[in-house]
Amino acid sequence: MEQRRCIRIRAVYIALLAVFATAFADIAGAVDGAGAEYPVVVETVSFDSADGATRLVGYLFRPEGVGPFPALVLMHGRAGVHAAGRAANPSADSLSARHRHWARTWAAQGYLALLVDGFGPRGHAGGFPRGSYRDRPAAVDEQTVRPRDADGAAVWLRTRPDVDAGRIGLFGWSNGAMATLARVTRGVGDGGASATPFRAAVALYPGCAVPERTRARPQLPLLLVIAGADDEVSPERCIRWATDVASGVAGFEWQVHPGARHNFDGRALGSGASIADREAAAATEAAAFAFIARHLVAAPAR
Repeated sequence: MEQRRCIRIRAVYIALLAVFATAFADIAGAVDGAGAEYPVVVETVSFDSADGATRLVGYLFRPEGVGPFPALVLMHGRAGVHAAGRAANPSADSLSARHRHWARTWAAQGYLALLVDGFGPRGHAGGFPRGSYRDRPAAVDEQTVRPRDADGAAVWLRTRPDVDAGRIGLFGWSNGAMATLARVTRGVGDGGASATPFRAAVALYPGCAVPERTRARPQLPLLLVIAGADDEVSPERCIRWATDVASGVAGFEWQVHPGARHNFDGRALGSGASIADREAAAATEAAAFAFIARHLVAAPAR
């Protein structure tokens, strides 16, 4: 029944896909361009991780105006925040197209978006290659360390007068989505998930082995997006976990995009994307914007 509900949810967006898919590249170009259509202020910032040992770097994308704005903490995947070959001279200009596009688009929607670099400050600015999961150092573990980076980012955001401290969300891709799942299910530190500063979260194509094995449950509204033809993580694991979770957790939504590959939203910004990738990217943007608006903006502040 929940699988049918997931399919029905996806069907809501199908009617819009013809428009979204054809317009996606043009929208991306406008948002990622000079910013004339969508004025966005970009800053490089630093703040402490909640691990108590690491000074992190972040890239802050802020709408024009004084705020206070709702905010999102963005967690990159295993390749890091920078475009391939550009991590040696890191800056906001060296960010990958996927990260730049999403951060600018969130800012254009009226959110302050903080993209956290959890790898560069720990000596791994270039990220990690595909298939390297078992060889990565404990210093960047997405289950125990990176959730603390998210917390540190939220703590820092709450000190800013242009941020609505009661309306902060979490958004992650791939390995960063795995950190997102860890944060919203098990939490970190003595406070646990119930002490989270986040109101809602979105996880794009994470690995779901840990939450499936532990039968973890989200403690706040979560949108899980699964690439049906994912070639880096198991979509079947995520489908099994989502089916189990959906039967008893309020505020949990999930989607499967058949034929879409890992990093479908990044692929959709280039020339090598399939139709399924582009459709998934368009539908995911529509779903994420609606989900975050519903849980971060429309819901009463706390």
